[in-house]
Amino acid sequence: MKKKDREIIFNKYDGHCAYCGDPLQKGWHVDELLPVRRNDDGTCMYPERFHVDNQMPSCPSCNINKHSMSLEGFRSLITGFMKHLNEINTQYKIAKRYGLVEETGKEVVFYFEKCNGTGEDNNTREEKKCKQCETTWSLRYFKKNSAICRGCEDETPIGECVDCGSTDVIITDESDTCNDCGYVYT
Repeated sequence: MKKKDREIIFNKYDGHCAYCGDPLQKGWHVDELLPVRRNDDGTCMYPERFHVDNQMPSCPSCNINKHSMSLEGFRSLITGFMKHLNEINTQYKIAKRYGLVEETGKEVVFYFEKCNGTGEDNNTREEKKCKQCETTWSLRYFKKNSAICRGCEDETPIGECVDCGSTDVIITDESDTCNDCGYVYT
């Protein structure tokens, strides 16, 4: 990987892991958001995914745990950690009984989903219906100009509103609509 590309990836989230949000340390990893997946012979199943737009800065822990999972597979894995801790970890159960640990039941939201690529926390996540698979999905930014469906991993182009400057503009065949100010481009 070129040093310039690695620098671009590092700066996507101001030097933070795209998944957990921790500051990146020496030895940070580059992860493919949409997995490349390797065949038994070592070739890539999806070589077209090997590009900077699909690559995310990651701490080693998140990258190793995500491995070649989809984003939703990784989210499910993390969600399952609580069940696992409650079932078999005696120290966790004791800490919980003494009030040292409090479970919140919160949904797993990755750092890049909260900050929309700006490096600043943005907790506004508007629910949408995916036109491809009809599942409800939250707008998930992983590139400057596109969002991804949680259900089918369909990529939806987004743009910048000429009226208010928001990057929450959904581009469709029919029209482009800003989700912040409502401006409709036809």
